[in-house]
Amino acid sequence: MKHKPMSLKLPRLDATKQLIVLIIIGLTVQLLCRYYGPYFVIWDSFNLIAFVLRLVALPLIAKFVFGWRFKELGLGKPTMSKAWLIFLGIYVVSVPIVMLLILSNDSYQEYYDFYTNPHISVAARLSRFGLFTLSTFFGWAFLHRGFLLFGLKKILNSSFTIVENHASTISILWVASFEVLYHLIKPDLEAFGMLIASPIFSLIAIRTRSLWIPTLCHLYIEALFILYLIFLVP
Repeated sequence: MKHKPMSLKLPRLDATKQLIVLIIIGLTVQLLCRYYGPYFVIWDSFNLIAFVLRLVALPLIAKFVFGWRFKELGLGKPTMSKAWLIFLGIYVVSVPIVMLLILSNDSYQEYYDFYTNPHISVAARLSRFGLFTLSTFFGWAFLHRGFLLFGLKKILNSSFTIVENHASTISILWVASFEVLYHLIKPDLEAFGMLIASPIFSLIAIRTRSLWIPTLCHLYIEALFILYLIFLVP
């Protein structure tokens, strides 16, 4: 007698429960990373909790609790048109100019004083940024523009039968709320900037059906800002 192979998939949640679980998980991950992440930092700046929760636990939850494929969460190849390539070209040129304009703001230099400290070697500052980015940044991108954005859009569109455009708009605004609230602990210009940048990044993700382009756009801003702090601030 043949036995059926064991399945790791959990019983499928109904639409309302999916929505509740999605929101609770998103908030819980943020709270755990924010309040307990600093206690589990290794190699000086590698946030182990952020890495495990966002890049290990969340994909497993998406797969086995919600039954979603990774491609549905924006992890596939982006669909790029000529218009998007033109936009990216303008973006690459304009962002450094904008960053230079806001770099003189004292609140930034005070908040990121580690990167402006002349008594710390450039290698140490670059290493800290690299390890922090590896452990935190890409997990942040998956949480917001993978799990929450595409996940919420899928629930609203398929389970609640909300038309796709409306589902996209609701998802974009919901993710913006998450990101702006998280940035309230940072300088005011950064929080206001996220109020603009978050919807744009989410719209790019939905239009290209992938989180990779907005993630790289966001990383470009982060990298330029840190490099400016290290090399341009006296």
